[in-house]
Amino acid sequence: MPTYKFAFSNTSVEWLKQLGIAALYALLLYVGEFFFESEAVVGHFEPACGLALAALLIGGKRYVWGVFCGALLVQASTDDSLWRAVAIASSDAMEAFIGAWLLTRGGKFDVRLPSLLDYLRLILLGGGVSIAISALAANALLLFSGLLAPEDYLQSLLQWWMSDTLGVILVTPLILVWWRAELNWRETRQIVESVLLIGLTIWVGQIVFLDWLHEIIGHATNSYWMFMLITWVAMFLGARGTTVVLIIVAVQALLGAIQGTGYFADDITQTNLINYWFYMLTLSLVGMTLATYVQEIKRVKLVAAHRDVLIREIHHRIKNNLQGVTGLLRQFADKHPEIAESVNQTIGQVQSIAVIHGLQERAPAGNVRLRELTEAVAAGVGALWQKPVAVEVASGWMPCTIDEAEAVPLALILNELLSNAIKHGGRHGQINILLKQGRHPDFIRITICNTGQLPPDFDFGHNTGIGLQLVRSLMPRAGAKLSWQTRGNTVITLLELDPPVISLEPEP
Repeated sequence: MPTYKFAFSNTSVEWLKQLGIAALYALLLYVGEFFFESEAVVGHFEPACGLALAALLIGGKRYVWGVFCGALLVQASTDDSLWRAVAIASSDAMEAFIGAWLLTRGGKFDVRLPSLLDYLRLILLGGGVSIAISALAANALLLFSGLLAPEDYLQSLLQWWMSDTLGVILVTPLILVWWRAELNWRETRQIVESVLLIGLTIWVGQIVFLDWLHEIIGHATNSYWMFMLITWVAMFLGARGTTVVLIIVAVQALLGAIQGTGYFADDITQTNLINYWFYMLTLSLVGMTLATYVQEIKRVKLVAAHRDVLIREIHHRIKNNLQGVTGLLRQFADKHPEIAESVNQTIGQVQSIAVIHGLQERAPAGNVRLRELTEAVAAGVGALWQKPVAVEVASGWMPCTIDEAEAVPLALILNELLSNAIKHGGRHGQINILLKQGRHPDFIRITICNTGQLPPDFDFGHNTGIGLQLVRSLMPRAGAKLSWQTRGNTVITLLELDPPVISLEPEP
């Protein structure tokens, strides 16, 4: 974690770090001012500003001293006025400091740029806003001190803001996403993709911006080719590959403009490279927005997959523990045969809950199918009471899943209904279950048939035993209906289900 203290410790290591930042900043400032800059240029980019903001975000605000020293070194060696050199160096340090402060003050900014929101914060607060404040202050100071002519004020202000902002947009993300990046060089396929895509980008960039193959292609080169490539790079290489490609394109386009070749051949004389600036701004926004968006989607999918594995493991452990409980209850029932029937009732209930967790362990996203649940509960009840239960599924059955909140209650309801069917008349007869869709595919009828007769005073709402009282308390408030009827020597229990308790399984 970076420390955001303004002061730094007086140690040899800290001094070396400060000197390293100063040297790197001075080198990039020299490259920006002496290699890319032209007297007619208003909109070139300043890579040193991107380095300064990245250094403060990664290492802390104390590295503002290294930025100031590096800027002062270059300015003092190239400017006749020491006061002007100090003013410009101070403003360079101030804009990096303000940018880092704006980004870190709320604790919401992540320097790794894992999301689109973090990237937008970087370019808006760390780039546009902080540089605007610094540019206004520095140019006003130079104007009032007589070091800047009034007619040059707006041009100087625009040049300052545009060049430094583009430096932040291009260089800062490059450093942040590559800082402590975990590289797996064993992934040969990814290395090959990276080399091919970056190589293709360089080759196309030479054609578009530096007039390679001009005799063959002629004027067919268009800048939109780079947008297709940056989209491809963002999708396959992510933010790290995108930042590298953006720097390559920026350098190629700027060199072409300075040499008077390629797409921006006339941009210096016509717009003072303002077209170049907007082009790189747009290309950067498109590339990094897409890269961070894809990166965020992958991260969400990874989190969801990890959560799914964790949930499956939890269901597995709960199922195993419940099975252990049923084993203990069986041992207890064997030792106390006088209460074996009551214990078996409890075993059936625990078993039904274990069935749910077993199905949720295997089902994607924890979705439990009604048919699988019915068959599993029927098998468990039949094994417990040593009475086979036949499950029949009507033709034309369409798979449906149970609402997660109703899965355990429905398993307990089925367990109680089947246990009652066996205990009250089914021990010497056949127990049958029929699953059938009703008037609509998402309207399900579960019919349980067993031999026997309903008591004359049977009333599900009032005069019932403990098992049916449990069923009544577990019945969903909506989407479920339970009824009984007698036909000859057969008791028919009808459980009707519809949304929101169940829903049709979407087609793959």
